[in-house]
Amino acid sequence: MSGLTILFEDEDLIAVNKPAGLLSQASWDPKRPHVVADLKNRFGIEAILHHRLDRDTSGVLLLTKNQRLNAAVTDLFRQHKIEKVYWALCNTAPSQAWQDQRIENHLAPVRDSAKQLQRMKVVRSGGWQAVTELRLIAHGPAAHGPTVHGPIFDWVEAKPLTGRTHQIRVHLAGLQRPILGDPLYGGRTTMIKRHFPHEVNRTLLHARSLRLTHPRTQQELQIEAPLPADMEALTRLIGHE
Repeated sequence: MSGLTILFEDEDLIAVNKPAGLLSQASWDPKRPHVVADLKNRFGIEAILHHRLDRDTSGVLLLTKNQRLNAAVTDLFRQHKIEKVYWALCNTAPSQAWQDQRIENHLAPVRDSAKQLQRMKVVRSGGWQAVTELRLIAHGPAAHGPTVHGPIFDWVEAKPLTGRTHQIRVHLAGLQRPILGDPLYGGRTTMIKRHFPHEVNRTLLHARSLRLTHPRTQQELQIEAPLPADMEALTRLIGHE
């Protein structure tokens, strides 16, 4: 069982809570499970995906169930009329006080030959515009020792206003706050493991919510996905219930 759950459904749309580790769509390996196949196999629902989350990212995904709304939903995403909110648990940067801010730059892909993986980097010319609004929700719990004094992670809300690959991950890493567990952008987990009994086995990024106007009914929809267990365990350390 993949752990995929349905958050919202009507005759036109379906929104699911994708667990970390499940692909959004089919890959080169037809045997690997993914959201679209899971909806068909487990729920008998044929659906079309209009955006995607990285494999490690959990949270809300929106799909259409019939052809007549495909173009309308595609336009909502293309025109940035769907508000996306992500929650991330990040390494803290003790030497830099947090400032809520809007980051706007350009990103382009670069091949990491050592790891055979594609990363994104900030470029001065070319590339694609990437815009993210960032807000601090809370500092993580303090740890005290010979090498650390103070909070050891930050809980951040990110609103991407564009949809570039790895956008939130790159923007947070650029603030010296890479997401915990992010192998591409330096999300170290050493301090978490040293001070708290919590394993971090993936990039701790969660698609918290989508807000949109239903293209047929014109109803305002706010679809939220609860935090997965790994992130919830860490936020409980700072009093989140």
